[in-house]
Amino acid sequence: MKRIIGLCLGLLMLFGTPVMAQTSGSFPFDDVKHLTPEQIKVQKYKLQRLRVKQIQQDWYIIRGINEKVDDSTLLKMLDRTELLEKDAMTKTIGNGVALGGLALIAGGGLMLTDLIKFPNSTLVGVGTIITGGALVIGGEVWAGNLGGAEGGHLIDRREAEELVATYNQDLKKELGVENVPNLE
Repeated sequence: MKRIIGLCLGLLMLFGTPVMAQTSGSFPFDDVKHLTPEQIKVQKYKLQRLRVKQIQQDWYIIRGINEKVDDSTLLKMLDRTELLEKDAMTKTIGNGVALGGLALIAGGGLMLTDLIKFPNSTLVGVGTIITGGALVIGGEVWAGNLGGAEGGHLIDRREAEELVATYNQDLKKELGVENVPNLE
């Protein structure tokens, strides 16, 4: 019985300590209570602002400290979806061309195996396979699946910097910190 009580007390001490430490009043950001409303708005801005950052050979859009934001998210945040719609249409057409090419390759294969037989079916089958292969490659390039935009970006760096500046300016106005100096 003493062992069971000792084990229970040991577990209580082991698992009870972190709970008590968290409720001591200094966890995790006690100093936030001492910030002015303007300082809180500045901190919100710093956590939500966007930056364009160069890392090795590529560039990224970063929100706050280190959260990566892709081009499509940035365009959605600014309600500039026309480029996204155009990109989706291009991908749809390219993928359709590639699928048509795969169908031609399959048809050419059937001709070469004599499942579809007519005069000169072997020659037509080879031509159909070559044409289908060209369509597959062309469709994949068109859709951006092969050799697409550099770094997978929908927009170039200059456009991203302009959109980021617009977003940050709107965010400053929304938070009421547009007149605070040295926010960047």
